[in-house]
Amino acid sequence: LELGPLSSAAATELAIGLLGRTDAVDHVVEYAEGNPLFLVEMARAGTSGSGAGGQLPERMRAVILQRLARLPAAADQVAAIGAMIGRPFTVELVAQVAQCATPHLWFDAVAGVDELWRRGIVRELGNATYDFGHGKVREVADDAVAPARRAELHRAVADALERLNRDAPDEVAVQVAAHYDRAGADRLAIASYRRAVDVARRVYAYQDVIGLANRALQLIERCPATPERDESELTFLDPLGVALYAGTGQQRHDASIYERADTLRARLGRPPDPTTLRTAANLAISQREFRLPHRNGQRLLAQGAATDDPVLRTEGHYLLGVTSFWLGEFTASRDHLASALSSFASERATEHLARFGQDPKAVCLVRSGFTAFHLGDFEHAEDQTQHAVAHADTIAHPYTTAYVRAFAAWHCLDAGRLDDARELIAQVDHGCCNAGLELISRIVEAWVASTEGDDRGSVDRLARAADDAREIPLNQPLALLLLARAHANAGHAERGIEPARLALSLVEQSMPFHEADACLVLAELLAANGRDDATVERLLRRATAIASRQHGVVLELRARTALVDWSRSVAHSNRDADVRALTDLCARWPAHTRSVSLDRARATVGEHS
Repeated sequence: LELGPLSSAAATELAIGLLGRTDAVDHVVEYAEGNPLFLVEMARAGTSGSGAGGQLPERMRAVILQRLARLPAAADQVAAIGAMIGRPFTVELVAQVAQCATPHLWFDAVAGVDELWRRGIVRELGNATYDFGHGKVREVADDAVAPARRAELHRAVADALERLNRDAPDEVAVQVAAHYDRAGADRLAIASYRRAVDVARRVYAYQDVIGLANRALQLIERCPATPERDESELTFLDPLGVALYAGTGQQRHDASIYERADTLRARLGRPPDPTTLRTAANLAISQREFRLPHRNGQRLLAQGAATDDPVLRTEGHYLLGVTSFWLGEFTASRDHLASALSSFASERATEHLARFGQDPKAVCLVRSGFTAFHLGDFEHAEDQTQHAVAHADTIAHPYTTAYVRAFAAWHCLDAGRLDDARELIAQVDHGCCNAGLELISRIVEAWVASTEGDDRGSVDRLARAADDAREIPLNQPLALLLLARAHANAGHAERGIEPARLALSLVEQSMPFHEADACLVLAELLAANGRDDATVERLLRRATAIASRQHGVVLELRARTALVDWSRSVAHSNRDADVRALTDLCARWPAHTRSVSLDRARATVGEHS
């Protein structure tokens, strides 16, 4: 009578009965894979305290070893090879491994597989493919192979995979690299990891690129110091840097990767690489450091001019445009982003993705829209943003799509279009976001919730975001300022003063884009708490001066509107002059132009007319 594995429901019921509790049931059921003996032994190990940390209980190991020890020679060889392969295998692959290994290893692969199948040690998956009946059987079979033979078999598996996949080597690149690695064949493993990295990079599997490149770099560390070794290391450092930027998101310590790449190129007598210049600059931006991005943007432009390369011109103007934005230089940002778009060569879009990890057209369009909004060009801002989202959808590059939607949502948030912000954030694939974009999405979501009455929840979420932003300082001021406003929405304006003060101190040091807004938020919170009128006035006038100097007319509209409202509330002697200044500012737009900030400013002027 052939018995199949227990169903999930039956296995769960048995595990609960054996354990007498439910806290470890899922682990035991998953581990046993429906095998009643394994389930019983796992339950016993759990209740007795043995088998901790996922170790195979000794009784289970003994039973499996006993079954393997009774195998005839051919079946024993197949079990060893199958364990080394580590995944479903074909008879053809097993036979090829036997041929690639030393001559004494030859055996009848078909007979060996059949014997394992008859004994229930392997199961047929279809298409002449087999796998071990239970993962723990493979684990014990693997442990039973002696170290020297293990290395020999891994080398043979790698050779066999390459032989069987001559026409499609990319499909097995990762497996081949791993087997050469386990065989101790470092040179062959490094070459295979290089192919595997290229494969993963082409399909934007950045997390795979990171893991594969890091392992290859560990192997390269063991190689003698030669120019060839330096060349090999560079072939992994460059894709690793891009993958960190467009994949998980860069962290402060990743600077060592870009510094190492620069060091190796200098040692080889080469100029800095454009990929390193751009990705190192983006890391600096995420850390709220803008001197390096400005310098590297200029270097990219210089290289682009020297080589007449539109790719480098686009990337250089992109860097300078983004850097100028965060420095509050909105007109310079607008001009650089326009130059980036005009120099973009669509036929080289794939090169941008491979070398720099994003589509510059989509990214520059969304940033151009954000900049145009702050300059008060509302219609152009909306047009650029919509164009960015549509273009990002056509290229299906995960990081670019997440970037465009996150910044478009931030733009909509600043514009007061919260329904649009909510819709854009809902479309962001958080699994494809790097840490910085994921944090922006969380901040926008929490602020929208705050405006909809989720007082306590949104405050808690923004507080967590502000805390997490310590690792991504670029996003910290936004999180703090919205946290301050969320406290006010919740009826506790006094609690928002501290995060607003912290945000102001941060942007005073390094991020002028937020400075006018930080002054405005702090002034409004102090006024709501009846604090020092002189301090409130100083902050409001400072906000208007900063916004005016930056040509950030949206921020100036908000600051002057708040100043007029405050002047009226305290019957300030400069009230009429403040109203005239706001009236003149509103007159810059035709009567048909609409935006939330402009409409509020016009209403405030009307109240004082």
